[in-house]
Amino acid sequence: VIWNTVTEHRARLTAVGELDRKRADQSRQWFWSLLEEGLEARFLSRPEVAAAVTAAERSIDALAETPTAAARRILELA
Repeated sequence: VIWNTVTEHRARLTAVGELDRKRADQSRQWFWSLLEEGLEARFLSRPEVAAAVTAAERSIDALAETPTAAARRILELA
C-alpha cells in the first residue's frame, strides 16, 4: 500500500514536470554550493587573506572592530 502511494506520487510529479524542476533546482543548488566552497577555499588560502582573517578575529574579539567592518576590509582583498 505504501509503495503504491509512493509510485503514484512520483507519477504525478513526473506528469506535470515537477520532478524535472526539482532535479534542476537541486543541480543548480549543488553547483552554487561547489562554487562557493571552491571560491572560499581559494580566497582563504592566499597568505595575505589568511593573515587578515587572523587579525580581524583578534580585532573583533577585542571589540576594536565590528564583524561588518572586518569582513568588508577582508573582501577588499578579493
